[in-house]
Amino acid sequence: MSQIKEEFARSLYKSIGFLNQDKDIQLVQHQIDGKIYVMKSQKQSYREIYHLLLKHSHKNIVRFMEVLNGEENLLIIEEYVTGDTIDEFLGKKEKISDKTIRS
Repeated sequence: MSQIKEEFARSLYKSIGFLNQDKDIQLVQHQIDGKIYVMKSQKQSYREIYHLLLKHSHKNIVRFMEVLNGEENLLIIEEYVTGDTIDEFLGKKEKISDKTIRS
């Protein structure tokens, strides 16, 4: 993607908050459709992996929307899923059923 297209694509996302203390995971809002996404900063060496994830989806894996070039790192745009984190879900004392695991 050309530098102008990359800059335009990055400008479409407005930061609305950080999701971690390191400030490398942000909640962003798309300026055209108004949807909320997660933007993560990742090493350039992960480029091929994220481009593969863009092409493939699975119902139990967060959907990756875009891979953009940042100043130093990749900027990964992925769907925002509300609810418990995996840590919170697994931290509950109750036993997880096979049906829940498969869903």
